Amino acid sequence: EDIKNMTSEDVMNMIGIKLGAVRMKCGLLCLNTVKKGIQNMEDKK
Repeated sequence: EDIKNMTSEDVMNMIGIKLGAVRMKCGLLCLNTVKKGIQNMEDKK
């Protein structure tokens, strides 16, 4: 549940540096991937 409620801002705070638009996509890739994986697993149940 914690990951499902995590926001882009949370990830940016964990990274700890300001990212440009292109690097922001890279920085958020992990969050988006994990959220999609969780959604896929829930859909299969």
